[in-house]
Amino acid sequence: MDSPSLSADPSPEAAACARRMPDSTPMGHCGAPQDIAYGVLCLASEEARLVTGTELVVDGGCTAV
Repeated sequence: MDSPSLSADPSPEAAACARRMPDSTPMGHCGAPQDIAYGVLCLASEEARLVTGTELVVDGGCTAV
């Protein structure tokens, strides 16, 4: 997950991690904080009024591999 805290880290290790991240996810790109927010928004919406006791995984397919 790309985040402001990762982007703000000036260390070479953080930069290397950020470069590798897209290649390490099945969808080929890093998630952003707003991707998590969209999942929360979906579950909090009126359209999800019958959804109970579920777990929404927002990880770009990493746990599906």
